[in-house]
Amino acid sequence: MTQPLPDELWMHMLRYMDTTVAVFSCTQAFRRTNQRQERGVLASLWCLGRAAGKNQVWPHLHVTRVLLDNPSSRGHVEAIVAHYSVVHLNDHLNEVFDLDWLSQFLHPTDELVWHSLPKFKDRHVAWLWYSKWVDPFHSQITAMTCGVVAPPIPWLQLTRLTSLNLGSAQMGSLAPVLEFASSTSSHLVHLDVELAKVGNGVVSDDMLRHTNHWLTTTPVQVFKFSAWKWTHQWGLSMVVDTFFQALFGSDKLRHSHARHLTIHRIKPITHNGLDCVFQALVNSQIQKLMITACGLFGSKWNRLASHVAAAQSLQCVDLSKNQMSDEGATCLATALRSNTSIQHLDLRLNGISEIGAEKVRMMSPVPSLQIMESKDWHK
Repeated sequence: MTQPLPDELWMHMLRYMDTTVAVFSCTQAFRRTNQRQERGVLASLWCLGRAAGKNQVWPHLHVTRVLLDNPSSRGHVEAIVAHYSVVHLNDHLNEVFDLDWLSQFLHPTDELVWHSLPKFKDRHVAWLWYSKWVDPFHSQITAMTCGVVAPPIPWLQLTRLTSLNLGSAQMGSLAPVLEFASSTSSHLVHLDVELAKVGNGVVSDDMLRHTNHWLTTTPVQVFKFSAWKWTHQWGLSMVVDTFFQALFGSDKLRHSHARHLTIHRIKPITHNGLDCVFQALVNSQIQKLMITACGLFGSKWNRLASHVAAAQSLQCVDLSKNQMSDEGATCLATALRSNTSIQHLDLRLNGISEIGAEKVRMMSPVPSLQIMESKDWHK
């Protein structure tokens, strides 16, 4: 009788397949021709794909409450989880974050991605729980997504964290996060911070200094910030100017190939401040730029359009919700004639009329345009 292939070899072969469809077609074909094969990674893949959805099983495994509550699917998870290089933890279920369970079934080099965090009524208990993960447990905790938090923040002990998405944050929680990012022990290279819409706090100079230090000393890959507010105007404060220069100007950031920059609802804005940003952008490696809801109205576009056009690394630009008029849009479209890199331009929710939108469409060389809510143009 032919011996079945080892599980490790099957997983190695599956990783060379281009799509999830191809992977599950393979598992289905194998099951049809090997009816007696009731165990192994292919059987577990097939069963988990039916229970949770194929995209939740391949190429990464998403461990959820639903899978672990069901004895059958739990068995398949425990049989196959060690064969993954990346495992996502998706629920507040204690067992998903159980160190004993994870150390028993995960491969020592697995990367863990947390999409939610366990909830503790006692902050001291929470601090002790997170401190257990500081020890080089057996896995790399690489990414975390969480909502409202209040300092002190226990998970800032996780110095090997490389990616953090923080939504609806209060100003009080932003300060320790930025200090953590700039610390010498931090490995954070992806930071997405959105402040809560309700709140009167402002980003302090110390917080900006921590951000500047992180940007200029770390190989940052992604930095997105939304709803940040400060009392200084761009171009009128040394620390704010240094912050925007650090976004584009440092050798460390430029050579780290940072690709995405999002600036949303950042006010107030001066001519000089934006001019500084766009001039620095010309020499950066940024491919996707989003500057939205920042009030870029009036004559600002006459001054800044040439800098946008000169940024030859840009491929996708979103300037929506900026009160841009027909005149500003026309100025931008004219300047973009000299830019061959931008493939997508979003100017929606501005003050552009239908006549102005048609004029921009005729003038702009950008292949994909979004100007009116009801119309998209693809050349």
